[in-house]
Amino acid sequence: MGLNAPDVLLVGGIFGLIGYLIFWALQLVPSFGPGLAFSDLPAVGVVISAFLARFLWGTCGFCGKADPGRGFFHPTDATKWLVFQSSPAQIAVIGLGGGLLGAWLGVTHGVPGALLAFGIAASSLFFLTLGVLIPVTHHIMLPAALAGVASGSVIWGAVVGIIAAFLGEFCARAFLCHGDTHVDPPACAIAVMTFAINLLTAVGFWTLVPLPV
Repeated sequence: MGLNAPDVLLVGGIFGLIGYLIFWALQLVPSFGPGLAFSDLPAVGVVISAFLARFLWGTCGFCGKADPGRGFFHPTDATKWLVFQSSPAQIAVIGLGGGLLGAWLGVTHGVPGALLAFGIAASSLFFLTLGVLIPVTHHIMLPAALAGVASGSVIWGAVVGIIAAFLGEFCARAFLCHGDTHVDPPACAIAVMTFAINLLTAVGFWTLVPLPV
């Protein structure tokens, strides 16, 4: 509203409708079983609409182009998604911490605990908008909590949290750092991780490979 640009409002409204249609269409995709959708439908919808916008208005192609002489997966600090959350050690520690908390909430409170894990992590982004460099963890805590619900193990949830943390950074470097439109790394990671967790649950993986609570 502050831009005084009605075309921006119209495009936002149109993409809101497109997002709803994408969500409706995704609901028609067969699930893995009762309570096991093929993925997190809102996250998949965010990813699809982001790439739709890239192909409509972007000029960088699917993944973007790295600066001459620089490796594609080694962006500069100026183009990194979260420069304070980009080193392997930092990603691993944040993934472990967020994974343990999310998994504990999932194990102790079930599906409501997974929703709470996502809510806590997403709410913390408010501080990021104020300039506080707080870790971004909703793509870590939600999959970890879902793994905790499915496996009953905080350890499995922590493992999933670490994997999700690195996946989020991979998606950032693959689709965001060199692009000229926004593709949301957390949404990409949540979509992939939820698909994987639900698939593993459907095939009984957590029972075949149990880990202590």
